[in-house]
Amino acid sequence: MRYRLRNLLLLQAVICFAVWLGHWQTRRTIEFAGNYAITDDELKSLTSLPAYGRLDFENELHPVRKITAAYRALGYLKTRVSTDRQLPHTHVLGGEFIRFEIVEGPWYDDEALLKIGKAFSRKHCPAHGSYLRELSAKCPICGALSK
Repeated sequence: MRYRLRNLLLLQAVICFAVWLGHWQTRRTIEFAGNYAITDDELKSLTSLPAYGRLDFENELHPVRKITAAYRALGYLKTRVSTDRQLPHTHVLGGEFIRFEIVEGPWYDDEALLKIGKAFSRKHCPAHGSYLRELSAKCPICGALSK
């Protein structure tokens, strides 16, 4: 009886280690390059990517669209966001490394937007005060309804 209990405890320890190792291997490192208008912490909360698990192509495009919409709401209309996905060299067993390359482009203030015909309305997001375009009733960053 004593040996059976010991073997069961050892088996449980091996299974727990295998589960932990599986989670450790799918851990994700996220990095942002080229962002000056929005901080890294704000972008991480904006993308809301989970720390573990695998990403497919559609789940990877969703944060790119969110980041692009956030920059456009701030006045950077020509922002381009691309991703670079690779395995980091620092981890022995792997993990996922995603780097978001952000090219902000020129910033347009309200007068410049009026001149080029892409004027922002006086509607703004109640959560963080960024101006919204006339056509959109929802904020592209947080999804709140405009005032």
